Amino acid sequence: METVERNVSEREKDSSYTTKTLLWGQRDDKIQLQNKLKESESKTVVAEPEQIPAADCLRIVLIGKTGGGKSSSGNTILGRREFEAKASQQSVTRNCQKAQTVIGGRRVVVVDTPGLFDNNLTPDQVDEELLKCISLLAPGPHVFLLVLPVGRFTEEEKQTLRQMKKVFGKNSEDFTLILFTGGDKLQYEEKTIEEYLREGRDESFMKVINDCGRRYHVFNNYDKQNRSQTNELIQKINNMVEKNRGKCFTSEMLQEADAAIQREMKRILEEKEEEMKKLREELQKKHEEETESLRRK
Repeated sequence: METVERNVSEREKDSSYTTKTLLWGQRDDKIQLQNKLKESESKTVVAEPEQIPAADCLRIVLIGKTGGGKSSSGNTILGRREFEAKASQQSVTRNCQKAQTVIGGRRVVVVDTPGLFDNNLTPDQVDEELLKCISLLAPGPHVFLLVLPVGRFTEEEKQTLRQMKKVFGKNSEDFTLILFTGGDKLQYEEKTIEEYLREGRDESFMKVINDCGRRYHVFNNYDKQNRSQTNELIQKINNMVEKNRGKCFTSEMLQEADAAIQREMKRILEEKEEEMKKLREELQKKHEEETESLRRK
């Protein structure tokens, strides 16, 4: 009997020792975890996007001319190479592509678009990609990042902006932030983005900036390890979303813009028809006058 009791006592002692050791180990693990969290407070938080609730999600669309740095900017935001990017005048991105990450504990979804307003896409293809873009980010994107390279504001880029406003409608300005690429050039010239904007930019360029609420940011896509430039961009987007009261650009807004285009086309056609009608009447009148003149002779 004494032997049994002694064995039980020894097992309890061993069990107590094991539990105590486990608790101390868990305590050490917890302390280490807390220290790691403190160290990473200022860094981008990396986690599985699927673990973040869908409601707490920031949806971004990259738009711009081919060769402007859309795909590279998407990779900078994601912190990894996800979209194919090359220095080319031919669009590397053929269709809308979607990728996601987690920044600051929030899921961020990015859609890279082909050169939607390049000449190599038909109007039907543009419409198809736009609808796909909106559906990939249902119920809609929080922001259009209009990607423009630092440098001369060309006529092609002006045309791109006109097309964008025409297709997306005036409401899109409330959801647009201009993302300049080529931050490495500014660093080489020891200029800030504000100095760049002040130095002789033409009126049409500054109108674009003002129409978008003077929301802009600059990326150096060769410095992908610099996560502060991404964190600053996300903060600017968050400020814009807050100003928009959390609203996003919806397919209904796109349909409204399309309806506005159809109304404008109808108005132009009606004006042309009216002009043609007047011209026909004038020609008919002139013909009758000439016929009458000949008859009298």
